[in-house]
This record gives sequence, structure tokens and C-alpha cells, in this order.
Amino acid sequence: MRYVHAGNSPQIEAPHMVKVAPNNQFYCASFIAGNYFQKFSTTNNTLLGQVDIGFGSWNTFAISSDSKKAYVVDFNSGIISFVDLENMTKQNWNFGFSAPHGSALNITDDTLYVTAQLGSNIWKIPVNDISNYNSKNFTGGNHRFHEIHFSPDGSKYFLTAQNTNLILAVSTMNDSLLASIPVGVFPQEMGVSQTHPYLFVSCTDDFVTFPGKTGSVYIIDYNTLQVVGTVYTGHQPHGIAVDDYNNRVYISNRNVTTGGPAPHHSSVCGGKNGYMTAIDMITLQLVPNFKAEVSVDPYGVGVTH
Repeated sequence: MRYVHAGNSPQIEAPHMVKVAPNNQFYCASFIAGNYFQKFSTTNNTLLGQVDIGFGSWNTFAISSDSKKAYVVDFNSGIISFVDLENMTKQNWNFGFSAPHGSALNITDDTLYVTAQLGSNIWKIPVNDISNYNSKNFTGGNHRFHEIHFSPDGSKYFLTAQNTNLILAVSTMNDSLLASIPVGVFPQEMGVSQTHPYLFVSCTDDFVTFPGKTGSVYIIDYNTLQVVGTVYTGHQPHGIAVDDYNNRVYISNRNVTTGGPAPHHSSVCGGKNGYMTAIDMITLQLVPNFKAEVSVDPYGVGVTH
């Protein structure tokens, strides 16, 4: 295990999302208190490039399937930065969206989907005709969509409704609601397997599914849209990365509130260390004897292949 210095300032920039590019050659990081978007080598973790996209709360980003483009979302201003990952240049689009958060490209990479974390709508932005974007609203409560993820075949997308404790399954063809799937309290991140029909959902503040504990991961069959399992992975699970090559799902457990396990060792960062655990996709249970303690508040996770 090792750590990698990230960011471009001596101040705390708070890396929020880390994601490995589809070509497995590099990974990127965005920051919620900084102005840079960075690209690192998966071979030796060296900084390959960075671009100043302006100061913002850069929560999430989507990378195109050819690993040449990234779309980075600023929660505060409603700006989306288009980053050329080959030349590390950018073009900012100021949509003025209210609290955008989750982001994903459809299977053809021609439309960027962005969620409204303080509302019940998403925005659909044609990347080659950005002025022609439209909004889709979902009734049934103030959902507060945190994240969006597509099924492997692109026929449907899923939304984590953190305020109504639901996963909304939606048809990509016409944005019709296919199912509202109840899950644990405060659903956040998702991961999808390409080799098993599973959607994994972290429910960070779930105190119901496993009484006396905080957090759960729900497993949904994305074909039948039925819950097929629940796992207690640790205190306040958040980030999810699916490793189809090794039949594992890695979970970052934040462990920031009271009630979680005491850390084995101290950190130079203020607060209590978090830790990683893993789900075996064959048994749908925790991988035995795997628990990797990391520094304070591990929020996102990515995996190389």
C-alpha cells in the first residue's frame, strides 16, 4: 500500500472522486475545494497532467469510452468542464444548474446525464449540441438524486434517491420509470458488474437493515430489478469499485461518525481512519480476512484491471 500526493496547493483540496479510465492507462481525480483536474499513471502513480478548470466543488466526472474526454461537474456553480484528456485542455460550460452532482455518459458517449442532488430531476446534455439540453423530472417525492449509473447494455439507468431511500430504474429509450426499488437509508454510490447481473449500492447512513450498525450495501439484479442480497461491509460505506477480473467489489467505509471501529494506527490527518472491505461476487458475502485500513474519510474508490 502507498499514498499518492494529489492536488496543486498546500491547502486541503479534498479529492472527491477517483476513476480509472476505460483504457486502464491512467486514473483521474477531481477536488471539491480546488481548481485542478488531475491525471495519474496506473503504472507508477506519477502525475501525467493537470488542467486548471477554475475553483469549484468538482464532485463527479464521466470519462468517455475512448478515454479521450472527461466531463467534470461543479456542484456550486452549475458549471460543467469539458476536459481533453490527451492535451489536458478544457472548455467550461456554464449551465447554471442548481446543485448538479452525479454524472454519466450513455453507451454511445453522445449524451451526458447529470443529476440534481437537491431535486428530483436530471439533465440530459448532447455533448455536440450543448444548448439543446433538456430536463427530466421524476415525481414521487423530493428524491435528491446523488448518482447515476447505466446498465452494461445501456438500456436503462439507475438513480440513487438519497432522500426517499430508493433506486429508480429508468428506461434509456424514453425515460419511463421501470421500477422504484426500496433500499437502505441514504443510498449514495453504485457499481455495476459486466460479468454478473448485479448493481451494488452503498447506503451510507443505513441504521435499519443491520440493527445496531450504520451502513449497508444492497445488491440488485439489474435484469429483474429485484434486491438479491444485502451486506454489512463496514461503518458508513460510500465508494464502490467493481473488479470483474477478480470477482470482487471494493467498498470504502468512511467511518467518520461515532459507533465505528477504533483505528489500528493513527494518521497525520485529523479524525478517525477509514477502511476498505470487499464483497465476493460469487458468494455475495464479504471476502474473509480482508480489511485494509486507510487514512481519514476514504470517500471514493477506483480499481485498475
